[in-house]
Amino acid sequence: MIVSKFRDLYIAKFVFFLAVSISFLLICLYLLLQDLSKEDFITTIALSFFSLCLFIYVLFEVFYIKKINILEKRIEFLIVLTKKTKTIYVSDIKSISREKVNGLSSRPGVKISDDYFQTKILTKNNSEFIISPHEYENYVEIIKEINFRLKSISAN
Repeated sequence: MIVSKFRDLYIAKFVFFLAVSISFLLICLYLLLQDLSKEDFITTIALSFFSLCLFIYVLFEVFYIKKINILEKRIEFLIVLTKKTKTIYVSDIKSISREKVNGLSSRPGVKISDDYFQTKILTKNNSEFIISPHEYENYVEIIKEINFRLKSISAN
């Protein structure tokens, strides 16, 4: 059995953005309780709205953090917060493909981040599962094991 290992930076990203958004929300709440001029009040409301949007976005992303367990005949995707498990059987895999994800650009020709490849698993009922090297420390091991399981099933 192979169990996925989260990259430290992947988890740190969520912790950082949650801490920043909560800090800004608390600061804004404190400022709103003060006697502010009209301009300061509008600025504080705008900052509060931005902080709330960031908080909601990160919170939704946290609900998609998944752990992967590769067993002999199936792959389990466990949503960490809800403990909900999605299982796909290796025999139900229609295809595995690598997709290039373009890095962020500030303007044409200037990259902020590098391009990378992620793996997309397509099942026979057309469900998609994405496995990204940005999330898992043992990404290569996970993909090799899935391919090995798939080849051993198709050989039988």
